[in-house]
Amino acid sequence: MASETENKMDVLHVCPSRSFSGLEQYAFELATYQKKKGHEVGFVVCPGSPLESECHRVGIQTIDFLYDSWRGRWFFWRRVTRILGKEKHLKAVHLHMTDEVASISVPIFWRKLRKMWNHHPKIIFQAHIWMQRRKKDFYHRMLYSNIDEVWCSSRPAKSALSKALPSNVEVIRIFNYGRDVKRLKEEILDREDSRKFLQIKNNKKVLGTVSRIEEAKGIRELIEAATPLMESDSNLELVIIGGPSPNNPDAQDYFEKLQSEVKRLAGNVRDRVHLKGMIPESHRFLKAFDLYILPSYLETFSLSLLDAQLAGLPVVGSKSGGTPEVVKSGETGWLFEPESVTSLKNALELALSKEKDWKDYGKQAQARVEKEFDQKDIFENIWKAYTDKVKSEKPAEEVIKVKTKKKRRMRVAK
Repeated sequence: MASETENKMDVLHVCPSRSFSGLEQYAFELATYQKKKGHEVGFVVCPGSPLESECHRVGIQTIDFLYDSWRGRWFFWRRVTRILGKEKHLKAVHLHMTDEVASISVPIFWRKLRKMWNHHPKIIFQAHIWMQRRKKDFYHRMLYSNIDEVWCSSRPAKSALSKALPSNVEVIRIFNYGRDVKRLKEEILDREDSRKFLQIKNNKKVLGTVSRIEEAKGIRELIEAATPLMESDSNLELVIIGGPSPNNPDAQDYFEKLQSEVKRLAGNVRDRVHLKGMIPESHRFLKAFDLYILPSYLETFSLSLLDAQLAGLPVVGSKSGGTPEVVKSGETGWLFEPESVTSLKNALELALSKEKDWKDYGKQAQARVEKEFDQKDIFENIWKAYTDKVKSEKPAEEVIKVKTKKKRRMRVAK
């Protein structure tokens, strides 16, 4: 049941997902931080979801995303319309999922038509997932005309968005993801305790990753690349923490096929490939690994990668999305071409040959996360961005050219 408390609201987050993986956890962490700072936070959630439970646990008021019928949509739109019109303190509506750009547009259009917009909270869409499909048609131009700013987590993601989104999206800003450095460092267990929990012997050399299990995460390629290395080194093991994405039949099917493929591996390798499944608070056990592997095809900005570096691990990551902005090749890890088993195998061989550098790489990675990706600093900047004024990113020359063209057309018309 949605919370009906009519407290003043400073920011409304929108993330009606049934999952509680990286995207949802990050949106929740942002909202929780804002509440702890004394701001009144609301959250649009999917009824019965883990996100709803977490919001109730920390006292964040929720609004049910009743969108499975026209009646449900009407109640949802009416509630949001009332908030947009009556919440005088509302600074921002922060959308965390692509679909909600359409869902939130109805109340915004309605208020524009009724001319009841007494104040103007900033409407922000944060693209947590890589966007490749082009949205330049009339429908999407209308939808995104309601969005004041689009946010993303890396320069490559911004470049992809500028190509995919309608040209009337004038402001795309970068906010890197961050981690609660102090808390996570306290929670991460030492190597011995981590390996005891994961049932890994201390004398083993471990390649590890934490990831949802689905095709785009590159887990099959990781197993294929690691297999010949494990055949030649009986001391090498592969640990994969994570399960298929909830409510995703394709991911479940992929996971089951992956399990079958592991069972068909030669006996001297099969017993050293560990599919551990979902483990709550998996970041606590990262020091069980010697090398962290991020084999994703296209990762906007991996939170698990930041966790691994905060644990002092060197990283082998795919040369895609935001990963090269986090992994400094030759300083904190090594990069390889995504979707290429050969490139990944070569990168693993190189990393294994540089074992003497692992400790230094891990220290540099940890220091960089502490300095550049502390969640507290990033969340403070986000709060400031809710109310600051950002000018159009279009170059002045482009604006002048557009105006000149219009004038010429008017002269021709005369």
